[in-house]
Amino acid sequence: MSVAEGVVSDLSRLTISPGEAAAALGVSLTLVYEMARSGRLPAFRVGGRWLISRRQFEEWVEAEAAAGWTGRAAGRGEA
Repeated sequence: MSVAEGVVSDLSRLTISPGEAAAALGVSLTLVYEMARSGRLPAFRVGGRWLISRRQFEEWVEAEAAAGWTGRAAGRGEA
């Protein structure tokens, strides 16, 4: 079971909301929106709503955890 599946348990959905991502990460909704806008979190807009691919979110969480939450995972090119 992945880290995010504890919060995102409806496997029929392909996306999660920023609120669900914030709950899964234990961070504020404001931080999730900031990360989405800056590209630090894999997210996209549909109309006026931000959505996050559940699969990409789970992969991102695993990569960030493996990197020690340094911000170097997810191919951002930071040194």
